[in-house]
Amino acid sequence: MITSLALPQENSLTRNIFLYLLGGLILSLTANVVIPLPFTPIPVALRPAVVLLLAIVMGRKSVFSVLVFIAQGCLGFPVFAEGVSGIAGPTGGYIVGYIAAAYVTGWYAEKKEGTPLHHFYAMLLGTGVLYLFGVAWLATFTGISHALLLGVAPFLVGDVLKIFLNLRLLKFFR
Repeated sequence: MITSLALPQENSLTRNIFLYLLGGLILSLTANVVIPLPFTPIPVALRPAVVLLLAIVMGRKSVFSVLVFIAQGCLGFPVFAEGVSGIAGPTGGYIVGYIAAAYVTGWYAEKKEGTPLHHFYAMLLGTGVLYLFGVAWLATFTGISHALLLGVAPFLVGDVLKIFLNLRLLKFFR
């Protein structure tokens, strides 16, 4: 976990709440950063990369930012992919998977002070967890084989590229 944020390093409740709300806001602001694909109900989105980046920076506590983000969507704010609210559609598994991905990525990042390779593995693990949740839910709409074709295959290369982009961005947090 990277610990050199501009805020004081004390572990105060006020500071933590501010960081959780800020992380939730950042996730919400990426709602419309998507590229719809005509052959799948799952768009290419920036948000998974943001979840992973927050998890590396904040550790397991990034889960609270994800919960703030999900609460906004459940309350009717248009913060999910393509500006919709609610988690009942085909992308719902990915949205819930953000919680698990943030936790697992943050946990792995906290195990020791990370090198870029350690961060790469943490984000790769988080991406796998996200796919697991997303495909499991998408399969209820399409069946498992179609869920893998529609919810994983088109995104593999892009997700690896987003991980490398995150690794570059992490240099700004040191």
